[in-house]
Amino acid sequence: MRSFKPPRHRVFLAAIFPLAVLALLAAGCGGSGGSGSPTDPGMPPPAAGSASIQGQVSVPGSSSGGLTGGAAAAPSAAGGVGGPNATAGGQEPTPITALDSSGAGVVVRVQGTGLSTAADADGNFSLQGVPSGNQTLVFETSQTAAGLPIPDIKPGETIRLSVAVEGSNARVTDMDRQGGEEDEEEEEEDEQELDLRLQLSPDTWNTNYEHSAGTVAAFIRGQGFRDVILDSIVLVADNPDAEPLEPVAAPTRQGNNVRARFAKSDVLDLLDEPEDGSVHTVALLFEVDGVDELQELTAEVRIVGPDDEEDDEGEEEDEELGDLSLQLSPSSWNTNWDGASGNVTALIRGTGLSAIDTDSVELLGDNSEADPLPADFARLEGNHVRAQFPKGEVLDLLDDPDPGETHTVIVRFTSDGGAETHELEADVRIVGKKD
Repeated sequence: MRSFKPPRHRVFLAAIFPLAVLALLAAGCGGSGGSGSPTDPGMPPPAAGSASIQGQVSVPGSSSGGLTGGAAAAPSAAGGVGGPNATAGGQEPTPITALDSSGAGVVVRVQGTGLSTAADADGNFSLQGVPSGNQTLVFETSQTAAGLPIPDIKPGETIRLSVAVEGSNARVTDMDRQGGEEDEEEEEEDEQELDLRLQLSPDTWNTNYEHSAGTVAAFIRGQGFRDVILDSIVLVADNPDAEPLEPVAAPTRQGNNVRARFAKSDVLDLLDEPEDGSVHTVALLFEVDGVDELQELTAEVRIVGPDDEEDDEGEEEDEELGDLSLQLSPSSWNTNWDGASGNVTALIRGTGLSAIDTDSVELLGDNSEADPLPADFARLEGNHVRAQFPKGEVLDLLDDPDPGETHTVIVRFTSDGGAETHELEADVRIVGKKD
């Protein structure tokens, strides 16, 4: 029978093909030990600020020399996270010449990145330049591959962990995560969550306040005001012998601020020698939910005397106060104003407006149990005094306001340093849905 002789070129190809395969395998496995740098020459270098993962791997139940080198066995179908080919870059598991329970020789890869390293004689390994985000570590032996997800890796983070590889499963026995640029950013964001400021109304205090029945309003505004612990608010100033002053009523959180009111008759006691023309710093102290430190906001107040006269625009020093009128805007109040962030504006017109003590302006209604509502601010503007009151609180001044009703409100203020008290009336109509 005639024997078949393959052509010479086929014999040549058949001879070099196994060598080419071995060369490719060697190239794919190159650099798998020690440094943890990318093994694929085509992979870009790790980005600056990337993380590092250090740890120790063990393989319970393995014995020294129990596994030998040779072609890598494909991982089992249950081979950890990502399925049987959950290895870096989709490569097959790397052949290992020896393996024992210490984890010596186990190859550790970052899936899909080209980063890999081999555990040393004690099972220790280190990977540098690990990209941030969700990554999967793959622990490879000559028999199987086990995947271990590491979520939310931060730039610059250092992760230390101990891992036990049991068949196709990788189990974390200890983990410690520290640092990371994102952590620092989050700390900065936490600090920025409290961006609070203080406004005092009025911020000009009169030396005759000890005889006044009004209040000084303190407003806390800004990011984080909703976390202020209301019953912790007190007012202090530069008199070292004065006790912190508590509000005359429970502070409230409405609209975009926290509001606390303090008795005018008591605030001067907080100051060290308040004299006409002096300026003092006062501070509002309070606690914030979730923050350990006591918070402090400061503001300055100017002291004037009963006979203090200022050269405000429109001042009529020699003209007596008289022929006054009141206009409210809006003059229709809605029953849904509770919590509203707008204002009700009162305009006082007439002669001698410069004699009005603008820090004394307050609003009253027909609810006998309601305290007078101090103006958020009041000032002389040209031919009128403008005062503003928070919408969210004006309905509390009225006695059972129902749609269709008309109620009378009063703007009250003093003049000539508190020597005289004046009241101006206006009617408001109630609108809105009926209960």
